[in-house]
Amino acid sequence: MSRKQRLLWSLVAAAVTALLLYWMFDRETLSTLRASLSTAKWGYVVLTLLLLPLLQWARAWRYQLLLSGKLTRPPFELFRIGAYLVLLNYVLPFKMGEASFPLLASRKLGVSLGHAAGVLVVTRVVDMLAVLALGAGCALVVLPSFGGFGRPTLWLVLVGAVLALIALPMVARLMHRFASRLLRRFPRVIQLLDRLLQGITPLASPKNHLAMALSTAVVWLIQSALAVSAVAALASIPLMEVLFANAASILAFAVPINGVMGLGPPQAAWVVALKEIGQPHELAVSTALLLHGCSVTGAAILAGLVALVPPQAPSRQPAKPSSDAR
Repeated sequence: MSRKQRLLWSLVAAAVTALLLYWMFDRETLSTLRASLSTAKWGYVVLTLLLLPLLQWARAWRYQLLLSGKLTRPPFELFRIGAYLVLLNYVLPFKMGEASFPLLASRKLGVSLGHAAGVLVVTRVVDMLAVLALGAGCALVVLPSFGGFGRPTLWLVLVGAVLALIALPMVARLMHRFASRLLRRFPRVIQLLDRLLQGITPLASPKNHLAMALSTAVVWLIQSALAVSAVAALASIPLMEVLFANAASILAFAVPINGVMGLGPPQAAWVVALKEIGQPHELAVSTALLLHGCSVTGAAILAGLVALVPPQAPSRQPAKPSSDAR
């Protein structure tokens, strides 16, 4: 990234964060935030921070399943790579931190860039479908007056996301076959597609598909517990309302525009979701900022701790060749 690009990113990030803070804060909100933090239950804050390494460990099991084709204990290097990925996504602009996973996996684990990129894409798609289903399900509960065209749409999103999770491996193979025929004159492109498909090939096995579903459920159970714990430090909000706000925030995190240290669209989405339910603006702001502060602090601490562990020798993951190549 050139100096001019870094300057542009800094200006965009500062603008996004400034706009968010301007929208969030007024005199009453600031005073409420001070009062909330002064009476916060810091035991819940500590619990939130302790849940973050557990969340990364659960994610590492999924990475290992897609890299090796078996649900086995992931190597520490994979856990370390996941910890770096989270922190870099907060620090770098436009989700450039995502590139760290295939680069580090290739260097430290000996897998191809395409295979590692495919693994990351698969986990991101699975997570997006899972959070869509979770958010739609929670919205059906916490927004009972959301009538008319809205509730059928929520049901459509919920059912569609679940069906997509079930059919994902089959759809990926069909898309690969179609793309291979369409691009048969471009062998290098087909080779790249073959390597990307390695990320989802293990899910062709019903056993691995079930393991992926269960490990994803564990990931989102921990993620939900993390949000509930952070909110409990400040107030008592019904569980489904917290899960709804958390789903909205995570969907907004996928937007490739982030502010300084990730402060931007996710927090705005959290505040809007809680206000839509009927929670006060001040409470929505304070819980959004505390959850974000815990997430960034925990990511920085975890990345710092894993960096202290001596690196292990690269170990090559067994490649899983695509059965649908060309």
